[in-house]
Amino acid sequence: MTISLFFSLVHKKIFILLVLVFSLLINPCNLMAQQGLWADQVTIDKIHTAIQHIYNLDFAPADKIIKELDTQLQGEQALLLLKAFRILWKHMPLKEGTPAFQDFETLLREVITKSAEELKKDKNDLEASFFMLAAHGYLAQIYVDNDLKMKALGEAKNAYSYIKAGFDATDAIPEYLFPCGLYNYYRVRYPEENPFYKPFLWIFRSGDKDEGIRMLKEGTNRAVFTQVECYIYLYHIYFRYEFEPKLAEPYVKNLVDRFPNNPIFASHYAELLLYLRQYQKSLTYIDQLINASQPEYRYQGAIFKGMYLELHKKNYVEALKSYQKAEKLSAQVSPKSLHRESLLYLGIGRTHKTLGNTSLARDNLRKAVNLAEYSFVRDEARNLQ
Repeated sequence: MTISLFFSLVHKKIFILLVLVFSLLINPCNLMAQQGLWADQVTIDKIHTAIQHIYNLDFAPADKIIKELDTQLQGEQALLLLKAFRILWKHMPLKEGTPAFQDFETLLREVITKSAEELKKDKNDLEASFFMLAAHGYLAQIYVDNDLKMKALGEAKNAYSYIKAGFDATDAIPEYLFPCGLYNYYRVRYPEENPFYKPFLWIFRSGDKDEGIRMLKEGTNRAVFTQVECYIYLYHIYFRYEFEPKLAEPYVKNLVDRFPNNPIFASHYAELLLYLRQYQKSLTYIDQLINASQPEYRYQGAIFKGMYLELHKKNYVEALKSYQKAEKLSAQVSPKSLHRESLLYLGIGRTHKTLGNTSLARDNLRKAVNLAEYSFVRDEARNLQ
């Protein structure tokens, strides 16, 4: 499996959520005997509350809950993954060589070790298989984010073998609607967007875009712990792949309303509102990014402020200043988002073309084409050259 395809299938921050409910649903009688704690609704409510706090970047109350769970779960895989989820959001983006990166790796390696021991006893242990999927997927994520391609590929290959079990479990386990919905959609859509990969995918289970979207929508109603991720990816699919901003809006609006402190969701909504030409409304979220403490969000805010000044105010000189500010901030951002970079150079190129700077416009539009992850950006940049 290619690294890029895998990450279209199992992208950011998803697996901890499935694992937490999976332990409750896969075999209730067996789990009550082995891990009676999972039958305790009070504990499950605590986990759910901790996750909601983490999504809203309220780490103090989440940490209090995790501390309570430490004495109860005592190193169980679900708790280890909850801690990994907390690290991922607390220190996003995780950078190789930092203590947070090392702690994240250590937690996930421990999950793999414990799950492998269980699979040695019973190779059909679906719970252990699911924990393996979670841990390998998370590791692949941070490796690809840090350009550790070979390590990411190894983890991606390990994870793929565990996702297949979910297709037969979505009726009994609603949390599986999320990863299986993603697979169904991206197995078809990604090679459409990136034809180079088509010849390499014949060995993988076929997909169905419409079925994938249907499963994700069902997940927004039936899933508990993966509900947020269903919303995130419906926004992502409708906006960035299908380029239907109006269809994407309800999903991202739900996220910013529920998690107002999360700058990632604010960034998603700011971008979408600009493409919907709801310029004044976009300013609320652009300002939230510009005033953020982390340079990666100020960088994104500067890009969107440039778009606002260019497309709405027609103030091309000030727009260019904002784009140039984003270029400077970009030096402080690692790892970079290719999509954000493509939007930046598209905006710079578009502004230079309006100002009559033909050579500068062409150079920047060429950069946008080369960086673009999505066809709606690539096509606009090409058409402007």
